Amino acid sequence: PDAEFQVVLSKGCSDISWSLDGIAIEESANFLIRASPDGKEHFLTIKNCQVKQSGQKVQFVLNKFNKRNEATLIIEEISKDFLVKVRRPLEDVRTKERESCSFTCGIQISAILSKVNVPLEIKWFKNKEEILNSERYIVTEEIDKNLRTEKLEITNCTLEDCADFVCKIYLKLSEELMPMLESKASLFVKELDAQLLEPLPSCVEIFSGQDLALKCQISKANLPVEWLKDNVKIAGPKYDTIINQIDNDRYSYELIAKSLEFTNSSSRFKLVCRNFQTECKVTVKKPKLEVVEPLEKKIYVDHNQTGVLRTKFSSRIDDDLVRLELYKNSKRIYFSNKSPKYQLIVNENALDFFIKDFGNEDQAKYELKVCTLNDDDNIVQQTECLLNPNDLKVIKQLNHLDINEPQTAKFELTASRPCKCEWYFTQNEDTWKSIVEKGEQNLINLEKILPNDRVSTMSSDSDNSFSLIVEKTKIADSGRYIAVLYSDHANLVFCSAILRVTAVPDDDGESKKPVIVRDLPSEVEGFVSEPFSISLSVKGDNLQIEWFNGEKKVIALMDQVQVVRKDEKCDLVFNFNQPFSFDSGDYFCKVSNGFGAVESRCCRVTIKDPSVQSIEESDSIFETKPRFIEYFSDVYVEPHTEAQFKCKIMGRPEPKVTWFCNCRKLLSHDQKFECLKEADYYTLVVKNIGLDDEGEYSCKASNCKGEASWAANLYLNDCFSRKKVESGCSLVAPNFLRKIRDSTVLQKNTAKLDCFVD
Repeated sequence: PDAEFQVVLSKGCSDISWSLDGIAIEESANFLIRASPDGKEHFLTIKNCQVKQSGQKVQFVLNKFNKRNEATLIIEEISKDFLVKVRRPLEDVRTKERESCSFTCGIQISAILSKVNVPLEIKWFKNKEEILNSERYIVTEEIDKNLRTEKLEITNCTLEDCADFVCKIYLKLSEELMPMLESKASLFVKELDAQLLEPLPSCVEIFSGQDLALKCQISKANLPVEWLKDNVKIAGPKYDTIINQIDNDRYSYELIAKSLEFTNSSSRFKLVCRNFQTECKVTVKKPKLEVVEPLEKKIYVDHNQTGVLRTKFSSRIDDDLVRLELYKNSKRIYFSNKSPKYQLIVNENALDFFIKDFGNEDQAKYELKVCTLNDDDNIVQQTECLLNPNDLKVIKQLNHLDINEPQTAKFELTASRPCKCEWYFTQNEDTWKSIVEKGEQNLINLEKILPNDRVSTMSSDSDNSFSLIVEKTKIADSGRYIAVLYSDHANLVFCSAILRVTAVPDDDGESKKPVIVRDLPSEVEGFVSEPFSISLSVKGDNLQIEWFNGEKKVIALMDQVQVVRKDEKCDLVFNFNQPFSFDSGDYFCKVSNGFGAVESRCCRVTIKDPSVQSIEESDSIFETKPRFIEYFSDVYVEPHTEAQFKCKIMGRPEPKVTWFCNCRKLLSHDQKFECLKEADYYTLVVKNIGLDDEGEYSCKASNCKGEASWAANLYLNDCFSRKKVESGCSLVAPNFLRKIRDSTVLQKNTAKLDCFVD
């Protein structure tokens, strides 16, 4: 409050002065000096007195007469409770998530404070942080004379609202706030259990290589959830988890799995929270088969040449999923890979069908049908094959060359019309003879020539000529060089010549005869039907290779003998692709060239039959590859009966057994087939046998150590009737119990054609 001092004089006087503790007072915002009109009364007002000013001396001086009058300023302090009292303090509040609550504080103001008109200011704090009015925090007050009610309302409470709340009361003095009283209480928010608003989909199907996105909706954000795949916690850069807010009480939890690969079984993805879980069955399928390069609408083939029907698909053609059918003028063509007329080659996603010795009878409309497990995804392509009126021919043939190293060799040929030319090389004359007989199917056994620092190719469109130049020739360059001409309509023309490179003897006259760098092993053991090989390394050029079993020369089958050149060395490999016990013997290799010959050591090869020597699984504590202990054989049955293929297989860990029919994987839950297992015995049951069930049935066993397989055929006996030659005679006319049937087998396997006569 303000303090006022008054002095009364006997007569009027204006020459006066005021001082405070000896310091002259001038009129200002803190001091007000005034006098009555007659000059007898003088007043001094000190504004906004503070307790610290108590005890100061106020002096009044009559300057003309040098008379003084003095008084003391005394300020008494009043307690805060006297001015302001908290009649209703804050109380602790307990509530639940998403509910609203409020704090109320009742304040009483003294009459003195009301008279001096000093305003109050109220502030709310949460954990020492001032609360400002907002949508969630609403501050209101009610004034009834000297009573004020302050209220803080909190809407949609969350766990973050658990805190101490304080209501602080201030006196507002000019620009300063004087703290008076405060009231404090706590808010306790009870957490509600999260709710699964929308679960994961029950099942999802995607294609191999695609990303998987799984979403569910939960009522809370940032929950400690876990994602599992087949009950194993998901981790790693292949997986991403994302949480997005949809609205106030709805959040999306998303899992992204990148580039999932095809598996034979489905996987279960699961989200696990504290009080609930949700899961999804995910099946990764192979990509839908589509045609990338279709068959040409019309294909022209030269007379007596090989016609090629070539197409490519979007993914690998798996024998487990695909069956191929070919039709000529709407009539299905049955053939095998040893057929003299037709040849089919499947290389990953590419398919080539060859028609050999193309003639007038081969001109037709051809239809290629690719059948999958899902009939809706079957692919049908059509083309028309016709004789080419303009045959592609070689006008100028290649010439054989005999040169010395390191001279340059140049092969030249001229075609009858524009075409494309590719060059190949082989040192195996049997391979070339096979090409002459069978056409393009054996090009994969040739070495394709690509330009490098020693080899270059040239062509001329003006005269349709092609040339191959080999510089700085070596002995290793000796062999047959083959030019393959491709016409516009996929016809093939072959032309070849032999290059013989003679070595120049060393200065000391020593010739370059073969040298064995790594010899054959002295002894090797194998098992029936389990492929293995023996090999040696030889250094030398222009090698002639012969293999012997004892004193008898081995006539090698296709791919049984391999020559792999590595820099200056050659690895000579003898493959036992389908060994039997009678293949056992003493094997050695004889290698020769124009400068001499050398023989390898003798390798004793022993091929054991597991069915003769019983192998018990308990004999070994180590992991072993699967082995057939008892085999199944061909089965001959009557129509509408049942057949069984039973075998005994051992291996550690226990092998996974898969059954196939004509190279098509059989499903264990099929109504037609039933796969049984008892101890180490595996049985395939074929029910209600019909003509379509004939063919090769194979069993494949595999584990982490390797695999083994065995196959046999199912034959259906024909119904027949006996016819006697004459009445009363015991003679019976011949009858076919089983007629010869078409056979389809895998390349390099054995085909069996038979018939039974009664």
